[in-house]
Amino acid sequence: MSRLSQSQKMKELVGSFHRSGQSRKEFAQAHGLTEGKLQYWIKKFSAKPLESAGAPQVS
Repeated sequence: MSRLSQSQKMKELVGSFHRSGQSRKEFAQAHGLTEGKLQYWIKKFSAKPLESAGAPQVS
């Protein structure tokens, strides 16, 4: 599996997790992941780029 497809799959799983109402532990077990790996991907996809939000950068 390529990195892009792995990343896309995990992004979809993170979205499913947020909609599921399950705990991280329950969701991870149900999908064959460790809780730590699920947490890694949750953080990865919730990180916001510094230049986002449309605010102008002050130099």
